[in-house]
Amino acid sequence: MADIIDMFPGDGDPLSDDPAPFSGDADPHAFLNSARGHFIVARALDLAIRYIDQLPEKRKPYSDRSDMRFILDNCFAGLAGAFHEPEQMAGQNGSPDEPG
Repeated sequence: MADIIDMFPGDGDPLSDDPAPFSGDADPHAFLNSARGHFIVARALDLAIRYIDQLPEKRKPYSDRSDMRFILDNCFAGLAGAFHEPEQMAGQNGSPDEPG
């Protein structure tokens, strides 16, 4: 995980258990474009993808999952694998169109 922290010089540790949240009067675009904003969006996408993967087959929205994976892999590429332990990633094919 040190590599990910190194990607955000001067912004503190975006992976910290208790990072300082943006204040309610902060510019939402500034937050979205910050290192912390990227981390939060990437984490949300990752959680949504994992949730979809756990749904019964007939309830899985594969096109939504594919779009989420595309955004995660292409807009937040440096964070795409940040939320999995190495042993969890072993054996995954990474194809956005195939389940789990």
